[in-house]
Amino acid sequence: MRAQAWRIVSLLAIPVVCALLRPASGEEIRGICLASARGGYGSEACRQQLARIRELGANWVALNDYAWMPAVNRPEIRYGRQGRSPEGDLERCIRDAHALGLKVLLKPHLWSREFHAGKWHGDIRMSSEADWDAWFANYTEYLLTNAKLARDTEADALCIGVELEAAADQEARWRKLIAEVRAVYGGPICYSAAFLEWPKIHWWDAVDVIGITAYWPVGPHANPTEADIRARWTAIHSELEDFSREWNKSILFSEVGYTAAAGGAAEPWQHAHGEHFEQQALLYRIAIEEARKRPFMKGVFLWKWFTSDRESDQWGGDPYTIQDKPLVLEAVGELWK
Repeated sequence: MRAQAWRIVSLLAIPVVCALLRPASGEEIRGICLASARGGYGSEACRQQLARIRELGANWVALNDYAWMPAVNRPEIRYGRQGRSPEGDLERCIRDAHALGLKVLLKPHLWSREFHAGKWHGDIRMSSEADWDAWFANYTEYLLTNAKLARDTEADALCIGVELEAAADQEARWRKLIAEVRAVYGGPICYSAAFLEWPKIHWWDAVDVIGITAYWPVGPHANPTEADIRARWTAIHSELEDFSREWNKSILFSEVGYTAAAGGAAEPWQHAHGEHFEQQALLYRIAIEEARKRPFMKGVFLWKWFTSDRESDQWGGDPYTIQDKPLVLEAVGELWK
């Protein structure tokens, strides 16, 4: 998500399966991306955060399960130990979420140590057909682990990838992967494309919803006005509406995130701290309101919330956390409750 921005400066789903993710199906997705921190998924701290998320008015959470690559051009993918998630007890977390009335999107991610040096998911690219075969075989094995978990826990949806822009043109391989996932998991599936990636994908018909990580620039670097931000979202949604109609698919913002940095509107991908809390709250409020106006939009997942307060911005942690931002919580709660 964050490192991608420097580039700026077929299977048909069964109707019953698709129904949860269609724009006309009723319930708006009011989602929070819940990231694992101290104690991890399934912990007592996690249960407390799930309760806070439900109290905010959310009705979905996205759980981020991670596998690791040694380099973006090597096909090896390592996943936990003995097939268990390194992020904690996902099965328990899904049960806890369901007990609170929250639906669950299981959203596997890849990570590499090279991301700390400026690479990102979109740079994952193999140099030969043999390596592509090996990478997709490894990635499919990882996804099938998540698909079995989603099936066994009755998770409400499954994401098959996040911002894999350089790999997205491997259409035949993606269709084969999706077929294998559907053979295991019968619920809705999505793919989460980067905000510059989604028009390049030619296999949207194979999934149930078009997911986008919505880190578009939505205002100038300094002092964006509400009019600035809404005008930009109007232009974005106009383009998305045509795309939704073309593919006959609803669109889901699988991530919407802003920090309190001064340039949060212009560069939402920048992992920067700041104290522009009113601007941050305004950005979230408008993003939700503008998406809510459009029938083709299924909803949003806000990025992000941790399973422990110790990872929050107030402790010097991640600047994207919203659980410690009173103005953001107030703005979101007013819209969601």
